[in-house]
Amino acid sequence: MKTKQGVFVLFSLILCGASAFAVDPENTMPKVTMVTTNGANADPAVLMIAGSVLAAWLVLIVLYLAWAIHRYTVNFGLSDHEWKILYPKIYAKGKAQLKLYEELKKTLVSESKASPDTAGTPPIDEPTENPYKNDSFGLPPNTIRGIIALTAIVLFAVMEGVNIFSSRPIEESYTHLIAVVEMVVAFYFGSKAIESLKAESAKKTP
Repeated sequence: MKTKQGVFVLFSLILCGASAFAVDPENTMPKVTMVTTNGANADPAVLMIAGSVLAAWLVLIVLYLAWAIHRYTVNFGLSDHEWKILYPKIYAKGKAQLKLYEELKKTLVSESKASPDTAGTPPIDEPTENPYKNDSFGLPPNTIRGIIALTAIVLFAVMEGVNIFSSRPIEESYTHLIAVVEMVVAFYFGSKAIESLKAESAKKTP
């Protein structure tokens, strides 16, 4: 259920851009005109900078999600480095790397045996499945919520930055788009709050 909600949220956010054109197919919505304090047209570089910031943030999110999903869904929470220590003959590339990881594994095993607290336990616990398989996208709890919250902050900061150089609030030109984003965010956070309340209630029930 949590994964389906996460997919719905990200898919809805992707469709937000398309919704702006869907509600105004003839492109009749008023456009934001960038002006200076004396009323003349401002340098459109402001909009370019705002767009670049949003594009960079989107790329950052995609790269992070790709790394995180690989880390937890494919590697079960361990890094490639840790898997090479566990199985150097399988994951090490080249003879030099194989020798390096075999020596590193021997060192960690000997250190683990020498310590009374870790004696008899492997230096690295080998997971058999994703520890967060029941959470959104198989990522640690609150990861998607954190991304959505940070994205909302970035959008707010960019919009307010553009408003400084605009003759009218940019929100007036994208009311439908903003409404869609608000509904998606409200749905996701609201559903998570209900789940948390149900979980707390279940714990208290004898």
